[in-house]
This record gives sequence, structure tokens and C-alpha cells, in this order.
Amino acid sequence: MMFVCFIALIVLKSTPAFSSSTGHASSSSNPVGPEQINHAHLMEIDYSQLYLNKKDSDVILVVENTRFYAHRNVLASRSVYFRALLCGGHKEAGQKEVPIKERSATSVKVLLQYIYTGRINLSTLESKVVVDLLILSNVFGFTNLQFSLCEYLWSKIDVSNVSTLFAVALYYQIKEFEVKLFNFINIHALDVLESKDSLSLTPKALLLILKHNTAYTNELDIFRVVCQWIKKKKNELDPEAKTKILCAVRYQLMNDEELSEVKRSDLVRSNRNILDVIQLRLDSLPQEYSDRGRLEPNVNFAVGTPNKLSQIDGGTMIMLGHPSNINYIEMELSNKQAIYYTYYIEVSMDGQDWLRVLDHSNYHCRSIQRLWINRIFVRYIRIIGTNNTSNKTFNFLKVMYNTDKLHLVEIKNGLVGKENTFLFLEYYKKYDICLMR
Repeated sequence: MMFVCFIALIVLKSTPAFSSSTGHASSSSNPVGPEQINHAHLMEIDYSQLYLNKKDSDVILVVENTRFYAHRNVLASRSVYFRALLCGGHKEAGQKEVPIKERSATSVKVLLQYIYTGRINLSTLESKVVVDLLILSNVFGFTNLQFSLCEYLWSKIDVSNVSTLFAVALYYQIKEFEVKLFNFINIHALDVLESKDSLSLTPKALLLILKHNTAYTNELDIFRVVCQWIKKKKNELDPEAKTKILCAVRYQLMNDEELSEVKRSDLVRSNRNILDVIQLRLDSLPQEYSDRGRLEPNVNFAVGTPNKLSQIDGGTMIMLGHPSNINYIEMELSNKQAIYYTYYIEVSMDGQDWLRVLDHSNYHCRSIQRLWINRIFVRYIRIIGTNNTSNKTFNFLKVMYNTDKLHLVEIKNGLVGKENTFLFLEYYKKYDICLMR
């Protein structure tokens, strides 16, 4: 029995220990915590007495020259994959010994323990075994186990292991986990790319990061770490992959001094295509190569420093501490003497050129305003009152990229037009926000 695991073999060679935690809250129904997986209550029959029982075994799984005695009926009852393999038309159905290639004996033994007992103690396992279990749970169709392993790994996420996990989630299409990891990478892009674990990234995974607008960091720094990554992976990359990766850097965001350093680089000087790309970017500045903006889900930029709030002619303006992607503004119409408020909202990157993203000039508005807009990259936000009966001041309560029920809403002029469950699927198909068109 053989399945495609090439990427897993690469990333598991250098998988670091999961020694730190982000403190993310767990949503698991597992009552004993993420380190102690206990799904025994989901099993119709307790098979624990048969675990590695040689006497009653009718099939042997052979892994790395290690033989595990098992039972076809048990494996088939717990996994659709094993049911098809051992009880269907495959040659393994008639074999006493079934080889499992490109997997570790340790991880297969732990998986068998889960199959027979519904339990695993993750705290006793090395990190590479846990990652291997994640792959096995995906390949063999153990959905509940996969979910619990993703929760456990997420609780240990940091810049030293996120690349390995992202490469695995991307390759095995573990979509929800993939999206969470991708968002983490974008927030910590430079630290992730500078880490040793970044060598676990495939060219495809690295390109996804580089092409996204939310890997917010200095572009010259991105170019430097990309060059380091290419040099360390030079024996694994073909010329086309190197060119694609170097072309994904946004050279038009660099100043003359930074571009001078780029053009002196050995990787650029020796590649005429890269030099042509740089010149094309400088000449055209196409929309798909816009500025990068930080994507920090559910972080409220309206509170704390270094934001600057100021009253302007006809309204209120906030300058964010750094350019950011937002899709939600919540504000309070604080002047109780006003019968109603009308207003519009504009955004800008430089405080000079403004784009109107919402216009409620013809709406009578009161109290708290909860406003959705299509995701946009901004530094300045201003609210301008129109036709108001008195003081035109506005209180920013929230400015953020809001993911709460985002996948269920359709936006029409700052209002939730209708629920749209299809958007949920779109959110997990893309790394961009589902409402972005």
C-alpha cells in the first residue's frame, strides 16, 4: 500500500519541537484537553482488548520492518479507507501481510492504538510523530482525529513550526487548518521566512505567501530572505521555480537605493528575465502588485496607540498605526441633541487621495452604526457628516478585519444585504477574503 507523501518526507526531516503556545482558545469537544485525545465515546464497540493481539489477528501491517498484528473487521469498521483496501477488490484483501510505506512505525502504532481504543496521549509523542499522525488521519479518513490533531498543533504554533504545518495542510488539503496557518504566516511573514523551518515550504507554498497582499513587511527584507531560501534549496529547485519566486517580489515598492542592492544580487544579475520583470513593474505598477497590508483578523485598530484621532471639518478622522486591511467599522453617533445623522465614509493610504467606501447621506442614522465594507487596505479613515442638525463628531468603536459571520453576509452599501452560505465555501477556497471580488 503506497500513497503520495513526498512533501511530508521533506518537511518531517527538520520538524522542530512544538514547545510554545499562542494561547489560542480551543473549540474542541474533547473534555480532557488537546493533549489527551479521548474519542472512546464515539466507538460503537470497545476493541481495546484486541490491540496488537497476535492470537486473533488475521492481517499484519508491515512498517519499517516492524510487524503489527491487526484485525480486518476492526480496521474496516473504523476506516472507509481500510474497508476498501482490506475487504474490497484490492490485492491487499487477499494478503496476510500488508506493507505501509513511507510512514514511521511509531506513528502507525499510535494510530492503531487510536483505532482500537479511541485514545492518544499526545504529550508523550515527538512533534514529527504528531505531524505524521495528522497525515495518516487525513489519508485514512479519521475526521475526528484530524480535527483534534489540528487543534493540538494550533495550540503550539509559532514561527519555528508553522511552515512545516502549512506545507502539510496545503498538500493534504486540510482547508480550515490551512487558512488559519496562512493567516498566522501573513501576520509574522518576515520572522517566518527567516526561520529555519521556512525550508519546509515548497515553491508553491512560498509563492502563495509572496503573492498575497497581507504579508506586511519591507519588500527589500522579503527579497533578502527569498534569496537565502533559494540558495539553501538550490539543489532542489529548477530554474523556472527560481524565476517565478524572484518575480513574485514587488520591486516597485522599493526605493532607488533598495533597487540598486537588488540589481547587484547574483541571482538577479544572472537572470535577464528578472531584470525585465523589475523594469516592467517600475514602468506599469499593475493593480495586482499593489502595496502589502497587514491582515490581523478581529484585532480592533480603533483602540490604543499609535493611532491618531482628530476632528476635521465636518467630521472625524483616524490614522492607523500601520497600513491594514479592514472590512468592518463600528461607530457611535454621540450627539444626543441631533435628531438624526447622515454621513459618508472615505479611506486613504496617504491622506491625500480618498476613496468613498460607504455613503449614508440619504439615510437617517442613530446610535451605534455597525458597518461592513468590502475588504480594503487603508491607513486613514474619515467620517464626514452631511445635513446634520448640530455638531458633526463621530466616535470610532471598532475598526477591524472582522471574521465573525463574515462568510454568511453579502454587503450592500455598508449593510448586510442577505445571508449567503455559499460565501463560506469561497472563504476556504481562497486565502483572500471571500467578499473580495
